[in-house]
Amino acid sequence: MPGLLQQLKPCLMMSPLSVSQFLDPDVLRFDCVIFDEASQICSEDAVSAIYRGKQVVICGDKMQLPPTSFFKQGDVDDDVASDEDVAVFESILAEAETAGFMPRQLTWHYRSAHESLIAFSNERFYNYSLVTFPSSASNAEETAVRFCHVSNGVYDRGGKRQNVVEADRVVQLVLEHIEKWPERSLGVVAFSTQQADAIQNRVELLQKQRRDLAWFFAEERLNGFFVKNLERVQGDERDHIMFSIGYGRDRNGSLTMNFGPVGKPGGEKRLNVAVTRARQQVTVVSSIRASDIDLDRVSSAGVLGLHKYLDFAERGYVALDQHGVLGDYESPFEEDVAGVIRSLGYSVFPQVGVSSFRIDLGVVDPADPGRFILGVECDGATYHSAYTARDRDRLRQEILERKMGWQLHRIWSPDWVQRRSSEISRLQAAIEGAHLAATTRDRAEATTEPLTAQDVHQVGASIAEEANAETSIHIIEPDQSGAQSWTEPYEVAVIRRAPLQCEFHEPRALGCLADMAMEVVSIEGPVHKAIVSSRLARRWNLERVGNRMVGAMESVFRTLSRRGNIDMVDGEFCTLRGASPRGKLRTPVPGRVETFRNIDHISTDEISLGVRSLLQEAISFEEDQLIVQLARVLGYDRTGSTIRSRLGETVDRLVDARQVAREGNRVVLLV
Repeated sequence: MPGLLQQLKPCLMMSPLSVSQFLDPDVLRFDCVIFDEASQICSEDAVSAIYRGKQVVICGDKMQLPPTSFFKQGDVDDDVASDEDVAVFESILAEAETAGFMPRQLTWHYRSAHESLIAFSNERFYNYSLVTFPSSASNAEETAVRFCHVSNGVYDRGGKRQNVVEADRVVQLVLEHIEKWPERSLGVVAFSTQQADAIQNRVELLQKQRRDLAWFFAEERLNGFFVKNLERVQGDERDHIMFSIGYGRDRNGSLTMNFGPVGKPGGEKRLNVAVTRARQQVTVVSSIRASDIDLDRVSSAGVLGLHKYLDFAERGYVALDQHGVLGDYESPFEEDVAGVIRSLGYSVFPQVGVSSFRIDLGVVDPADPGRFILGVECDGATYHSAYTARDRDRLRQEILERKMGWQLHRIWSPDWVQRRSSEISRLQAAIEGAHLAATTRDRAEATTEPLTAQDVHQVGASIAEEANAETSIHIIEPDQSGAQSWTEPYEVAVIRRAPLQCEFHEPRALGCLADMAMEVVSIEGPVHKAIVSSRLARRWNLERVGNRMVGAMESVFRTLSRRGNIDMVDGEFCTLRGASPRGKLRTPVPGRVETFRNIDHISTDEISLGVRSLLQEAISFEEDQLIVQLARVLGYDRTGSTIRSRLGETVDRLVDARQVAREGNRVVLLV
């Protein structure tokens, strides 16, 4: 046993309670002990883990939930009390803060796809210290926080302490969400346990009535649907979060200023946790408005914060003390660039954003005034505000492009002054290219694959060439320094064969299509049939893969298979006959959308290679951790049910083939 513990010594992830129960301090000690979510760990629970380390790092947010008695057995009498009576305890984070530990603040926030999802907390609780990033896909004057007023809601004070009318409205909105955004994850947060129970009961009734929706309500820890109260939601995040306030006027029309846990000590922290769980959208369902809360009768920081948040949900940015979404020009240089953009026929806004970081100039999409097609960055205050060159020139750009949907163009002031005509040509090329990309992407939403980078820049590049720009445009290759030795960037085939002057589905096109398909398979094999079809459709200048094209491609695959040119693996993947298996897992290239593959378009053999390679780097993996880690390698930010199912099936195959084995909840490599 001691030998095994010594092997595990480099890194263990355990709760403080597990450390006390399973790790003998005389056998196993650590050079460094790290606490995550330290705001929820009581000091007495942390001592046993601290004792086993030479150094301690305590990570947490003092504006997150403190440790409470909510989960302590016997503290709450279910028949009498509720989570309104929760007691608050001192956390190890607070202890460390008062003990003089050297603090380091992490300020970047990029969970929220829309700045409005964090703007309230940034203003109310963090004094605008968080650096947030504006989204390109949302109207700068609007927020992603929606207010739904339930005017006839009644709070059953003195009874079940539920608001059933509001709960019914929440379930109705859940159904609307499923029908409108089935691909988005959803969570419901109630401000009390009783209201959460009322909603959960109605959700279960909905499931019985609509068994066709069972897929949406399937339990999934990271992305599945949930109904929780305030005390249980820390650590969760979903695309869409709905709040049910629950509290309101009783049957007699009386409204007390009692709002449960929010009104207790630390209530402002509960509110902060709740309102920062969403990635894309928040819906606040409430039977009261901000104006219904009598500020002369309340002093709790949590209730005052709730009043402010209800006002923000209903009125938007104007409810914040500093609500400027669009700022003023920071320099005559920016104003001059904006004037040129307007002369090209595009609308432009300066200083887009609500935090200390802003996009200098946002070029508006002519077809959709609610989004920006291009962000123009000048070497002004925002650029120089970054502490390091890595933050300034790589990380911020990566977040803006990959997470927030921006396409960026940089202009240096010396170039603008010395080579003005050339820089204007470059600027026009960037705008026209971005406009083309947005227009084509909208048309291609129904296709099997996204727009290629080549298409994005085609128009812009031609304009730049015609203008005979003096300044060379350099393409910086993505940083691959962190890639594993068993991975390689995905290579996309360039089809050199020109299409015939005929329809794709005509019989005489078969030979040409077969030659094109071989070009794709030789470079990208094993490659899914849908990817081959999409590559050929784009070369044939088609916008989508229609039914007739699918039929034509099936003829192509049968012909190549019959000739002995290709083999069909699992009936869906094309590979050159006699080709050796790939020795490395192919991963997407940042910034090149055509290299990202749907999980169903990655062969089982390739996924198996990833599973075995990950296991070779570790003694073993918890199966859930293994799946998450492999999904990240394959380029997925989140692991939904489809991805988990596909990767889990591959693990099952490897178990059946006796290449890996399950030992409890862990997976180990056998051969």
